[in-house]
Amino acid sequence: RGLGDVYKRQHLDQSPQNYLLLLRLQKAQELLASSTFEIQDISQQVGYPDAQSFSKAFRLIYQISPSEYQKLHSGKSL
Repeated sequence: RGLGDVYKRQHLDQSPQNYLLLLRLQKAQELLASSTFEIQDISQQVGYPDAQSFSKAFRLIYQISPSEYQKLHSGKSL
């Protein structure tokens, strides 16, 4: 069985691109809440080429900017 088969069984309700987007942003949430990394560093760690595209995607999904999220959740566990 290939990786595609595993994906299909577990995530039939979303496209692979959307699944990857959500995985990246979930990891970003963890990093924003548990670290003092700059937004630029976090964006690169989760696979975005720049902070602007990362911030746009984060805001689209969570309706809050990464910096606002970090201020609200810094030091709190998810």
